[in-house]
Amino acid sequence: MSEPINLSDVTFIIPVRIESDDRMRNMKAVFCYLGSKFQTNLIVAEHDGEKYSRVKQAWEFAKEHSDAAKNLHVRLLRFETPEPAFHRTLLLNRMLLHTTTKVVVNYDCDIILPAESYVKARDMIVKEGYQLVYPFAHCQNTQRRVELGEKLNVWINGKYDLDYLDTLSFDWPAAVGFCQFFDGDCYYNNGGEDTKFVAYGPEDVERFERFSRLGCKIGRVDDLVFHLEHGRNANSSPANPFMKQNEQRLEEVRKMPDDIFKIIHIKNLKDELDRSIVPSKQITTFLGRASFEPIP
Repeated sequence: MSEPINLSDVTFIIPVRIESDDRMRNMKAVFCYLGSKFQTNLIVAEHDGEKYSRVKQAWEFAKEHSDAAKNLHVRLLRFETPEPAFHRTLLLNRMLLHTTTKVVVNYDCDIILPAESYVKARDMIVKEGYQLVYPFAHCQNTQRRVELGEKLNVWINGKYDLDYLDTLSFDWPAAVGFCQFFDGDCYYNNGGEDTKFVAYGPEDVERFERFSRLGCKIGRVDDLVFHLEHGRNANSSPANPFMKQNEQRLEEVRKMPDDIFKIIHIKNLKDELDRSIVPSKQITTFLGRASFEPIP
């Protein structure tokens, strides 16, 4: 396998709740893939009511089956809470406050991209002045919904062949979800995530509309996104009990006059981000402490 690509100026922030075997498999896949392709930084926020970490289990698998331990610097933030709602936006904000790199990636634990898409998205921010990059095309057929099933080890042993994932997938539209590459300062200064959105809901739409309305330089990489399929519950489907509240929040923000939106609303989001109140005690652990040369 080729040498890993240096993405030491990038931090992936990954909120996760591993509530099923599907999610566990997908977390293993992401650790293995990123750890085999790149030298980079990850912060993972795990929301769980248990006293043991499922993310640590996924990490142990990745250490055994890939170069993750050699190539990844991984910080785990655990939030042990019985609260059933997965407050993804709040976890993202908490992780954002821990980042120090130029580029920050809001990254779902079920996403795989072609290796060159990560590099292109990073370069668009660092070298071309983009502030938000979607590393996939907005199209009716650029999402590959992958039914990986029990074939994770086959994919790993096949050196992470995306053509193989393609054979297990079906086409689906791709728009503004999955993952986004940000200029970290822009992400932070414009409020990070709107925590009024809880669990599944149109927070991806709100994010895109907010950064568009603020005049941020937004771009795309013209390629595919692979979504590793998983079972769906109230935290990942329209069955979310907060869905109506989330939709009302989106409409509320859309109706704000520009002066209110750009001054008061963004200030409120920024203040909320800085407080970053969490529902339970945070436990911080370093899973991987890879060291690598920073990019000049």
